[in-house]
Amino acid sequence: MRKVIFLVLGLWLTLNLSVYAQPITQPTGLTNIKVVGPFNKDNLTLFVLSGPDRMKNKNILTLNEALKQNKVTVYETSNVNQLEIENHSDDIVFVQSGQILKGGKQDRTLQSDIMLPPKSSRVPINVFCVEHGRWTKRLGESSSAFHSASALVPAPALRYAARCANDQSMVWQQVENAQRKLSSNLGACLKSSVSPSSLQLSLENEKVKASVQNRLKDLNGIVDKTPNAIGYVCAVNGKITSADIYATSALFKKLWPDLLQACAVESLSEQAEGKLAYPNQSDVNKFLARPLSGEVTERRLSAQVKEFKQESGNVVMFKTQDRSEATCVHVNYLVK
Repeated sequence: MRKVIFLVLGLWLTLNLSVYAQPITQPTGLTNIKVVGPFNKDNLTLFVLSGPDRMKNKNILTLNEALKQNKVTVYETSNVNQLEIENHSDDIVFVQSGQILKGGKQDRTLQSDIMLPPKSSRVPINVFCVEHGRWTKRLGESSSAFHSASALVPAPALRYAARCANDQSMVWQQVENAQRKLSSNLGACLKSSVSPSSLQLSLENEKVKASVQNRLKDLNGIVDKTPNAIGYVCAVNGKITSADIYATSALFKKLWPDLLQACAVESLSEQAEGKLAYPNQSDVNKFLARPLSGEVTERRLSAQVKEFKQESGNVVMFKTQDRSEATCVHVNYLVK
């Protein structure tokens, strides 16, 4: 009888523990991907990633697209590290980590991705200030809302500080570093007299824009020439620094101009002298596989969005999942 009791108890424990100790089920989004490239320009190397659409027949607006069409409002809350966003439209809106929101009382960058459902209520979003000191509106802007999100933070160290380190002081320091490196390599002070600490205004400097366009004139068309392009990998000075993969080719192509600009600014900031050894497709495959051996952690970003994080060595990978879908909307790689 005692043996029977122990067997029954063991079976009960096995069945119930399996319920409470289920492994994290990650969304798909990293299979059947083909690497195209490299495409080299000075110290910048880009690869295009080709793969299947995983959210077919979904019209997804980018944040900048929705702001231009007055379909989204981003509200200033007077909290440095949190804003609120509301979708007024019948479309889904994708808000990408690293985008710079211009306006309000200070320019901010978004810490994580968000998917806004149609006709959403006001949703809180975590942000970091990328402008130090200003707390009043700039001429022609609103202090209560943001009306532009046309750039992404360009430096890996800055992206890491905002997304991983969760440290406002570190973000401000990395903004200063990015401005200093750009100014040094372009031989001009790029700080705006309107707000010297604004990263966004530095990126709008005419010398920066001219240098970016010159660097990208041979690279602008690489995505359009790649069938089923869903992402890219960026390398600077021969070292891979970041990658982004999206659920649909349409969404990636909408974001590509901002992603490409960020890559170009990064390469300008980190310009190195001497002969470079460019990475190849094998290096890209190893880079994309590296964090997959790391432990998976899961975080709920909103009622609709989950984030999965894995890291191994110096590479961190984030997967963003819309809870209504079984796939990744965005996969982001960062180098620490």
